[in-house]
Order: sequence, then C-alpha cells, then structure tokens
Amino acid sequence: MPFVPESPRWLIAHDRNEEALEVLLVMQGKGHIDESKATTQLNETRSTLAREAVEYPRNPWREIVATPANRKRLAILCTFGPMINMFGNFIIS
Repeated sequence: MPFVPESPRWLIAHDRNEEALEVLLVMQGKGHIDESKATTQLNETRSTLAREAVEYPRNPWREIVATPANRKRLAILCTFGPMINMFGNFIIS
C-alpha cells in the first residue's frame, strides 16, 4: 500500500536505518517526539535482529521439511488443489 510505511524492523533488516528512525519518530505521534527514545528503539531492534540471525540461521527450503508438523502442512498444501478438482465441484461451478 503506497501510503503505509514499511515496518521499522523490515527497514533495519534491509539496512535502511534512517528511514526506520523516521518511521519510529512518526509512530510516537505529534507533540511526543523524542529522538533519543526512537534511537534507543532503533538500536534495540538492530541488536535483536543480529541476535536472532546468530541464534536461528535460516534456510527456508530446509525448514519446509525440518519437522513433522511442517511436513504435514506441506502435504496438505500439495494435495488441497488436486483434491478440490477431483471432487467435481470445479467442473459444475
């Protein structure tokens, strides 16, 4: 949506820190602008993202089949479309 800014977390993850700081300042509201508070929030978010990157290395293709629950979700996802078509509702609709 063109009039809704990206989240500060997304902006920080994509190295757009100045824009993230601006969004944090806007989120404080009129009359309550405190740049030191926004800078503190920016630094906390940056450190949280760095800590998460170290603790949880991501490989989205491996995560799909990593756990039994994810394998079940994948099976449901892959069979749902063909099952709907096999029932004949699609042809009648």
